[in-house]
Amino acid sequence: MIINLTVESVNFVNVATAYTEGFDSDILTDVIDNPNTTINGNTQFTMLGGTGERDTIYTVNESASYIANLLSNVTTTRDKAMSGDMVVVITPATKTTAATGAAWTRDVLISVQTAAGDVHAWLNHAYTAKLSIANTSTADTATIVSTTLTLVNGQATVVVSGNAMAWLAAETDTLTLASLTIMGYTVAGGTSVETFS
Repeated sequence: MIINLTVESVNFVNVATAYTEGFDSDILTDVIDNPNTTINGNTQFTMLGGTGERDTIYTVNESASYIANLLSNVTTTRDKAMSGDMVVVITPATKTTAATGAAWTRDVLISVQTAAGDVHAWLNHAYTAKLSIANTSTADTATIVSTTLTLVNGQATVVVSGNAMAWLAAETDTLTLASLTIMGYTVAGGTSVETFS
């Protein structure tokens, strides 16, 4: 999960807003200081510098409670991931579509969640050679753009496509996700199966 932060001052010396930089919020969580301090209605955070480095103050245009809740959720799910609480959820797992001779596409949402259904929104990573597509059509071949699963905020949408050919009743296309290794844990993949009727 990326929070866009605007630099307002460096080492407590006010400077003009210079640039906007994205910080992964799980990193931000580790260095957060004075989360309820506000400046002109904005929430203030301090990025703590290392030895010999300057601290940097950032502000965001959201309430302190909003940021606190956001960071709490990210921290909680990350901590659960560290104990292996991760499952892949593929939606839809099954789909029924009328037989067709027209070109078609369908979206498949893949997310990494806790067992309780909370998305691991801290997870941003590309997993190569993890997706594959197969079908039983006698006239065409279903396709996907890439075999790489790119998770952004713990989720990815994969588009499955078919050409304007005869997709007959009882024929299927199957998107398969292989298992993923996350934080040293093996997380089982799964499938999404479309059946033409």
